[in-house]
Amino acid sequence: MESFRESCFSTGSLAGIVPRSTKIRAIAYNREGEKLEPEFEGYTARIFQREVDHLNGLCFPDRITNFDHLHWVNLENLDEYRANFENWPHTCSKEEWETFIGNSPSNA
Repeated sequence: MESFRESCFSTGSLAGIVPRSTKIRAIAYNREGEKLEPEFEGYTARIFQREVDHLNGLCFPDRITNFDHLHWVNLENLDEYRANFENWPHTCSKEEWETFIGNSPSNA
Protein backbone atom coordinates (compact mmCIF):
# COMPACT_ATOMS: atom_id res chain seq x y z
CA MET A 1 0.00 0.00 0.00
CA GLU A 2 1.05 3.54 -0.70
CA SER A 3 -0.68 6.85 0.00
CA PHE A 4 -0.54 9.64 -2.58
CA ARG A 5 -2.58 12.66 -3.64
CA GLU A 6 -5.58 12.35 -5.92
CA SER A 7 -8.30 14.62 -7.20
CA CYS A 8 -11.12 14.35 -9.70
CA PHE A 9 -13.28 16.63 -11.84
CA SER A 10 -16.37 15.05 -10.25
CA THR A 11 -15.38 16.32 -6.78
CA GLY A 12 -14.61 19.91 -7.80
CA SER A 13 -12.21 21.62 -5.38
CA LEU A 14 -11.52 18.50 -3.32
CA ALA A 15 -8.27 16.57 -3.33
CA GLY A 16 -6.87 14.08 -0.89
CA ILE A 17 -4.32 11.53 0.19
CA VAL A 18 -5.58 8.10 -0.82
CA PRO A 19 -4.09 4.72 0.13
CA ARG A 20 -3.97 2.22 -2.75
CA SER A 21 -2.19 -1.02 -3.56
CA THR A 22 1.10 -0.54 -5.38
CA LYS A 23 0.67 -3.74 -7.40
CA ILE A 24 -2.54 -5.31 -8.68
CA ARG A 25 -3.75 -8.06 -10.98
CA ALA A 26 -6.88 -7.41 -13.01
CA ILE A 27 -9.19 -10.05 -14.38
CA ALA A 28 -10.89 -9.12 -17.64
CA TYR A 29 -12.10 -10.61 -20.90
CA ASN A 30 -11.24 -9.49 -24.40
CA ARG A 31 -13.69 -9.22 -27.30
CA GLU A 32 -13.26 -12.89 -28.12
CA GLY A 33 -14.17 -13.88 -24.55
CA GLU A 34 -10.62 -14.90 -23.64
CA LYS A 35 -9.67 -14.32 -20.02
CA LEU A 36 -6.84 -11.86 -19.38
CA GLU A 37 -4.99 -11.32 -16.10
CA PRO A 38 -2.65 -8.34 -16.57
CA GLU A 39 -0.59 -7.04 -13.65
CA PHE A 40 0.01 -3.35 -13.03
CA GLU A 41 2.46 -1.59 -10.70
CA GLY A 42 3.08 1.92 -9.41
CA TYR A 43 1.13 4.83 -10.83
CA THR A 44 -0.54 2.64 -13.48
CA ALA A 45 -1.92 0.39 -10.70
CA ARG A 46 -3.23 3.49 -8.86
CA ILE A 47 -5.01 4.83 -11.95
CA PHE A 48 -6.47 1.41 -12.79
CA GLN A 49 -7.91 1.07 -9.25
CA ARG A 50 -9.30 4.58 -9.41
CA GLU A 51 -11.06 3.97 -12.73
CA VAL A 52 -12.52 0.66 -11.51
CA ASP A 53 -13.80 2.59 -8.47
CA HIS A 54 -15.55 5.01 -10.85
CA LEU A 55 -17.19 2.09 -12.66
CA ASN A 56 -18.44 0.90 -9.26
CA GLY A 57 -19.80 4.35 -8.33
CA LEU A 58 -16.99 5.33 -5.94
CA CYS A 59 -15.00 8.56 -5.84
CA PHE A 60 -11.56 8.86 -4.27
CA PRO A 61 -12.93 10.34 -0.97
CA ASP A 62 -14.79 7.07 -0.45
CA ARG A 63 -11.34 5.48 0.02
CA ILE A 64 -10.14 8.00 2.61
CA THR A 65 -10.31 6.75 6.19
CA ASN A 66 -8.66 9.78 7.83
CA PHE A 67 -10.63 12.88 6.88
CA ASP A 68 -7.64 15.06 7.79
CA HIS A 69 -6.43 13.77 4.40
CA LEU A 70 -9.40 15.21 2.46
CA HIS A 71 -8.57 18.75 1.38
CA TRP A 72 -10.18 21.82 -0.13
CA VAL A 73 -7.90 23.11 -2.91
CA ASN A 74 -8.64 26.17 -5.04
CA LEU A 75 -7.33 26.12 -8.60
CA GLU A 76 -4.99 29.04 -7.88
CA ASN A 77 -3.39 27.00 -5.05
CA LEU A 78 -2.89 23.80 -7.04
CA ASP A 79 0.90 24.11 -7.48
CA GLU A 80 1.29 24.87 -3.77
CA TYR A 81 -0.89 21.86 -2.93
CA ARG A 82 1.16 19.53 -5.11
CA ALA A 83 4.30 20.62 -3.28
CA ASN A 84 2.78 20.50 0.22
CA PHE A 85 -0.20 18.10 0.11
CA GLU A 86 0.95 16.09 3.14
CA ASN A 87 0.64 19.18 5.37
CA TRP A 88 -2.33 20.92 3.73
CA PRO A 89 -4.29 22.90 6.34
CA HIS A 90 -7.65 23.20 4.51
CA THR A 91 -9.43 19.96 5.35
CA CYS A 92 -12.92 18.72 4.53
CA SER A 93 -14.70 16.84 7.31
CA LYS A 94 -16.65 13.64 6.79
CA GLU A 95 -19.86 15.59 7.40
CA GLU A 96 -18.92 18.17 4.73
CA TRP A 97 -18.14 15.36 2.28
CA GLU A 98 -21.48 13.65 2.98
CA THR A 99 -23.29 16.97 2.47
CA PHE A 100 -21.32 17.56 -0.74
CA ILE A 101 -22.27 14.18 -2.24
CA GLY A 102 -25.83 14.51 -0.95
CA ASN A 103 -26.18 17.75 -2.93
CA SER A 104 -24.48 16.53 -6.10
CA PRO A 105 -26.51 16.62 -9.35
CA SER A 106 -26.37 12.80 -9.62
CA ASN A 107 -28.33 12.56 -6.34
CA ALA A 108 -30.98 15.10 -7.28
